[in-house]
Amino acid sequence: MSADRRRAASGYGARMAFKEEQCQAWVAEHAPGEHLVSHLVTQTWAPQNTHAAGMNTNMRFSGAEIVNDKAAELGLAEENKVGQFQEKTFLALTQGRILYGSRNWRDRPKKLLHAAPASDFAIHWVDEDYGAGTLLRHLLLDFGGGAWRTDRVGLRAMKQDVAKKHNVEPFFTALGGRAHQID
Repeated sequence: MSADRRRAASGYGARMAFKEEQCQAWVAEHAPGEHLVSHLVTQTWAPQNTHAAGMNTNMRFSGAEIVNDKAAELGLAEENKVGQFQEKTFLALTQGRILYGSRNWRDRPKKLLHAAPASDFAIHWVDEDYGAGTLLRHLLLDFGGGAWRTDRVGLRAMKQDVAKKHNVEPFFTALGGRAHQID
């Protein structure tokens, strides 16, 4: 058997994906009695230096800057940010709660970072085109009570649609009026 076939058979090198079934089990563990309505796979990493040097710095181009400005406008304090130093995250929406968790290196639900009533939760968002076929949605997660976080989700990467993989549309549909696009 070739080395490539042995790796494939062992699962090594196989594509790992965040699976809804694992999210459901994680929700059952961290919010007994709640049922998963939808989830969103998020990540703080994003390309840097996305705009040409010498552009007018008084103009707002960066999605990260726009969501940070929105957080300041809403009076959200830096000391109330949740999930500090977490890069691979996800949101789980139940009928009554929003759960924010970390993901491990195998893309599985890991640690509960924050939980809040779903009715207190709002998400403010703006899309940013990074060029070369890459589009990200920058998110301001407002958990209510002053707790918040900025995050990102991929919509397109190198001209490949990744929104489905991250469950973007079903999650935003489930949120309904709690999702607000930033003008």
